Amino acid sequence: MIRIKLKRISPQYARFLLTGAAFTLAGPALFFVLALLWPPLLASVLTELSMHSLRCVVYNMFVFASAGSGIRTYLTAAVPMSLVNFGLVYFLQDILPLWQLAFLIGVQGATIGYFWSRLCYRYDLSARLRSRWR
Repeated sequence: MIRIKLKRISPQYARFLLTGAAFTLAGPALFFVLALLWPPLLASVLTELSMHSLRCVVYNMFVFASAGSGIRTYLTAAVPMSLVNFGLVYFLQDILPLWQLAFLIGVQGATIGYFWSRLCYRYDLSARLRSRWR
C-alpha cells in the first residue's frame, strides 16, 4: 500500500492560493471582454491597472495582512509580470486569436507569475533590492 503524506498548509498560504487562482481566472477573462471592445494593447493596459489595483488591496488586507508585506513587495512582484503580459499582447496580437492570447496570459500568470510572486513574498525581494541600492 502506498502512503502519501500530505503537508499541512498555513492559512496564509491557502489564502495566497485562493486569491491567486481567482485573479488568474479573472484577469484573462477581463482582458478578453475588453479586447472585444477596444484594441488589445489598450485592453491589456486597462486589465493590468484594474486587476493589480484590486489585487494589491486584497493581498495587503486579506492575504499578507499579518506578514507586514507592503506596496513595495507587491510592486516588485506585479510590475515584471505586467510587462510580460503587455509584451505577450504586443508581439502576439496579430498572430494569435484573441481567445488564445487570453489563455496564454492566464497560463503565464498561473506558472511564471505564481512562482515569481511566491519568491517575492517569501524572500521579500523588495527589501533585498533596496539594501543593494543603498
